[in-house]
Amino acid sequence: MAPKKGLVGGLEAKKSVLSAVLLADSFTQQFRPMTIERPKVLLPLVNVPMIDYTLEWLVAGGIKEVIIFCCAHASQIQRHIDTSKWGSQKSVNIQVITERSCRSAGDALRALDQKGIMEDDFVLVSGDVVANLNIAAVLEEHRLRRAKDQNAIMTMVMKPMQSAAQRWRLGLGEALTALDPSTHRLLRYDPLDGSFRKRRAAMEAQLWGERDVVSLRTDLCDCHVAICSLEVLVAFSDNFDYQNIQRDFVSGVLSEEELGNKIYVHEAVHDYVVRVHNLRSYDAVSSDILQRWAFPFTPDTNLLPLHGPWGPSTFCYTRHNIYKEQSVCISRSAQVGHDTAIGAGTHIEDHAQVVSSVIGRNCRVGKNACIRGSTLHGNVTVEDGAVVTEAVLCEGCTVMTDAVIAPGAIVSFKVVVGRGQTIPAHTRVSLCQQLTITGSDDELEYAKPEDLEDGESQDMLVDSNADQVEKPLAAVVAAAEALAGRHRPRKGPQEDFSSDEEGSVISTADIPDAVLGDPEASFKREVTETFLRCVKHGFDQDYAVVELNGLKIAEDRTFADCSRHMFTAILGLCLPAPPRTKAEYLELYPQAAVDFHSAAGRTQLLQRLAGQLQRWVPLLQRFLRSEDDQVEVLLTLEEFSGEGGSSGEAFAAVFAQVLKLLYDTDLVEEGAMLAWAAEKEHAEAHERVYVDKASEFLQWLREAEEEEEDDDDEEADAQGTDNFVRFRFHPSARDEKKPHVPDDICLNVVVLGASGDLAKKKTFPALYTLFYRKHLPESFAVIGYARSKLSNEDLREKIRPMLKGGTDLDRDNFISAVTYVSGSYDDAAGYQGLHKALKERESSHAEVPIGRLFYLALPPSVYPQVCRGIKHHCEEMDQNPGCWQRIVIEKPFGKDFASSEKLADELNDLFPEEQLYRIDHYLGKELMQNMLVLRFANAFLGPMWDCQSVSNVQICFKEDIGTEGRGGYFDEFGIIRDVMQNHLMQVLALLAMEKPISMSADDIRDEKTKLLRCVKAVKAEDCVLGQYTANEKMPGYKDDEGVPKDSKTPTFAVVVLKIQNDRWHKTPFILKAGKALNERKAEIRIQFRPPAQLLHGDKMEGSRNELVVRIQPNEAIYLKLVAKQPGLGMKTLVSELDLTYKDRYPRCYIPEAYERLILDAIRGDQQHFVRRDELRAAWAIFTPLLHAIDDKRVKVHDYKPGTRGPPEADKKIAEAGYIKNKTYEWCGNTVIVLEKMREVLLRDFAKMIGAHAKLQAQTFAS
Repeated sequence: MAPKKGLVGGLEAKKSVLSAVLLADSFTQQFRPMTIERPKVLLPLVNVPMIDYTLEWLVAGGIKEVIIFCCAHASQIQRHIDTSKWGSQKSVNIQVITERSCRSAGDALRALDQKGIMEDDFVLVSGDVVANLNIAAVLEEHRLRRAKDQNAIMTMVMKPMQSAAQRWRLGLGEALTALDPSTHRLLRYDPLDGSFRKRRAAMEAQLWGERDVVSLRTDLCDCHVAICSLEVLVAFSDNFDYQNIQRDFVSGVLSEEELGNKIYVHEAVHDYVVRVHNLRSYDAVSSDILQRWAFPFTPDTNLLPLHGPWGPSTFCYTRHNIYKEQSVCISRSAQVGHDTAIGAGTHIEDHAQVVSSVIGRNCRVGKNACIRGSTLHGNVTVEDGAVVTEAVLCEGCTVMTDAVIAPGAIVSFKVVVGRGQTIPAHTRVSLCQQLTITGSDDELEYAKPEDLEDGESQDMLVDSNADQVEKPLAAVVAAAEALAGRHRPRKGPQEDFSSDEEGSVISTADIPDAVLGDPEASFKREVTETFLRCVKHGFDQDYAVVELNGLKIAEDRTFADCSRHMFTAILGLCLPAPPRTKAEYLELYPQAAVDFHSAAGRTQLLQRLAGQLQRWVPLLQRFLRSEDDQVEVLLTLEEFSGEGGSSGEAFAAVFAQVLKLLYDTDLVEEGAMLAWAAEKEHAEAHERVYVDKASEFLQWLREAEEEEEDDDDEEADAQGTDNFVRFRFHPSARDEKKPHVPDDICLNVVVLGASGDLAKKKTFPALYTLFYRKHLPESFAVIGYARSKLSNEDLREKIRPMLKGGTDLDRDNFISAVTYVSGSYDDAAGYQGLHKALKERESSHAEVPIGRLFYLALPPSVYPQVCRGIKHHCEEMDQNPGCWQRIVIEKPFGKDFASSEKLADELNDLFPEEQLYRIDHYLGKELMQNMLVLRFANAFLGPMWDCQSVSNVQICFKEDIGTEGRGGYFDEFGIIRDVMQNHLMQVLALLAMEKPISMSADDIRDEKTKLLRCVKAVKAEDCVLGQYTANEKMPGYKDDEGVPKDSKTPTFAVVVLKIQNDRWHKTPFILKAGKALNERKAEIRIQFRPPAQLLHGDKMEGSRNELVVRIQPNEAIYLKLVAKQPGLGMKTLVSELDLTYKDRYPRCYIPEAYERLILDAIRGDQQHFVRRDELRAAWAIFTPLLHAIDDKRVKVHDYKPGTRGPPEADKKIAEAGYIKNKTYEWCGNTVIVLEKMREVLLRDFAKMIGAHAKLQAQTFAS
């Protein structure tokens, strides 16, 4: 609404006065339970209420009018203003305005607009900001900008973070910020969610329309300080969905650019500006104040107001950043360490230690007590021998003798921790009853009923939750006071420190659970027992989710709290039952402890944990909602390992291996592990123990991340340059779900031809990857067999350099599972030795199923004799249920129809078709695996997948290298036998087949075979053949060793196929394959027919729609379509809808084809292997043409390396109906284009240097 003039609420608006609006509510619950009893802005920060830092900074910057806007605890804030120096301050007018109905910052600003108080630009700031920024200068900068442009409605103060560690230290999230570097205008503000799944953002190309440069940054953090014009208030009033300033308002303004409103950024590069928004930043800002980063707001300047019995601030500074007020009594034997502040009236007794801590006024630290990295508010007692580490103790609480407060704990007002009691890490203890609140993340810190102003009813409290937030029960207070009576803190300086008067102490049996009970321990017990019930009774995990969600809501906890305690219970189930375990759950725990000092004991512990994780990871994942939650799991593991005792020591001994288990089971992502390590980068040595233990594994993660990022940089470029420009940040990884292989099987993989290149380069690396990614059972071994005279160690050293990924430990474990047997392929003795090795290994697994996989990495000519040797000498095995034996054979499967049938007959005489797995590695490629899903899971493709819509289909295989030493082998087969008859025909079958009845292997292969039988045999006139000759860069095919000089074997072929069925009878299928061409790629191009009528007068015949499936490299699926070019005209252009895998699935692991197919063979899935009738149908198509080529009855054209092939091939493809759009180039090729540009620039630069040198020489000569 429009601003009002005159007096409003007792406050007179003055146009020329520098004003500020201070939001006293944080609208979060980060500081509960402390904020139940006291507003966050009044919590002491180095003994001074947070709000005083903000007010002092505003006043120092020339602000004359401050409006403190409260939604809760208003009476306490008003009382603080009245009783402190602010109540009598003449230089500034401070008004407290209360509006209890507000639930968010947006509500507060709407209420402020309704009151019509503000009439000029103002500073908007949270009451928990600590800063020494010159705010008057920022305000003046904003006003000057406003004078030039009335649409400049806000200037946000942001601080650049020097490193990720600095951001983590303050607990700050990241945001992608786009700025105009010349004007500092904010163009894009995209807070990141911390899930490590978001690694790119789309930037509208129009951002570059008005400027040449856009600065993209992730180092800027919002300081929650902004200079606002009145239009900001109006915008909130007009948009009731604006709740959060950054997330809603800023993003909304930037997305509604047509309204003209603009936001600018002031970078606080050399100034200190930080908001205390959570406990992590509370600790960090306290340290910064002590280390004088916030000067002049440091304790010794005594600028900030302190009041009470001990009078104003009297801090003095000594070396090592130690600050002490007057009237402090410190024993000579006590030790006060660096970065410490001690308030007036505090007594520190003999041999006590206080390091890196803030001690409030009138506290007592007993003999031999230790306080490290903690904050004690006023009137706190820590008795003899107590230990407080990295905790917060609120006013009036007592820690009795030998009690322990673990890191991260909060002990709220007047709580008494009993003698010898331990408050576990991250526990929050309060005498107040807790709220049960569900809803958004921006909940109020609710006021207590006694905070209501006179005459106000409890009905004014938000959501009628006032009755849930009560002051401590009388019995609780009485018990706490009785326990603390012996060491009651003094009320003023006149009392004597030496009083040792005995006080009455009531029995602990009479004290309510609220005092002695630990809420965190109670919640942990409830979660653990719920989880153990599910384990014991075998309940469905959905039941556990319902139960645990109920506990979470009832106790006002987070998902991470539930997962943390479940994870602790899982760790416990790997060890003997702890003391006080209920009898009904004892059977769940192992009876015997593990000897973690021995390798066998550590292995046993890891096996137990792996079994538990395999069962319960899905449940844990449902409670891990973000990366921060996963970091909490790592901190829990660290805490569990560091607890001492046999349990902690056992897991401490295998900490690095447990970390890898969590990664392999997908419980904790790579990003969370690296974030956990980064958080501890600057920690002290004792806090880095477990990071150091896992250093090798963490380094492997970093290297893997860098390799994938390098691949992304090389292969993935900005997509859709006509519409968007994409930018990457934050890698994130999660492996695919593991296909099922029974864990109780004894698996032996026999690699025949183990000394050959195929085994070394493909088979062993694929088996290793499956092994270290945990796709194989624990009882797994590889036996190599070949004619070469090798020892076990010889073979291991031969294959070790080929094993990539994993850790050194993974490689060692895999290598140790590899053995070798030497023997001839036609010698019975060799196979008998192989059988003996198998039986020796299997004898120790008599009670489990046996699986044997024979992988023939051999030439087809020896298949029959090798299979006979396996059949006659190696087939005998224990007939336990589930035992199996399978044979994997490599292509080529014959040279023509007759030889293929002969080979098939010989193999089928020895083994049934169910045991034979003919491997075609193209069927294992990711895009081929996706083909059936693409076709039959997308309804819009069905109606257009026929000859009525499809003009032609092109299946292309291109290599940019020649035969390179394999010419002798290649000359026996040629490009058609090597690639086209097998790989490309399998692609065609999947592309054109009818929908199968089911996804079973036989149903799919039935449809493929039906399709292949409909393909007409190829004639000579249906093809163009080629053979590459020599040029300056590459020798010709006939120059390769072993190739006859008169060879007519084709290295290139284009074949046009016709399918005689109703769906495809009008559509030609073009197969193209060749070596030594202009690029390396394999792809499918489905070109659609043009529309019946062309509009707009454009010649669009060459702009046909195409669906392109890029099989390799840089896997992608993209649809070319015609769109209007942006602008005033109606000019059209060809663009694309793009699914590039490395962009869309940037951290997904895409397995190698051999990995997938070997795993399918182990699982007994024949879907991606070639059946005999498929093979027969494919050979029938090509055999007539192959015989004509062998008889040299088909012309073979020459072509130069690096070209597209012989020109006749392009003519044949054009005759088949394919129309190439010469003006379009897929932006996935941008890498190639940039490389070519780089070459041109380097060449031009070299010419320029040469000309310059020549000119210098001429000048010198003259």
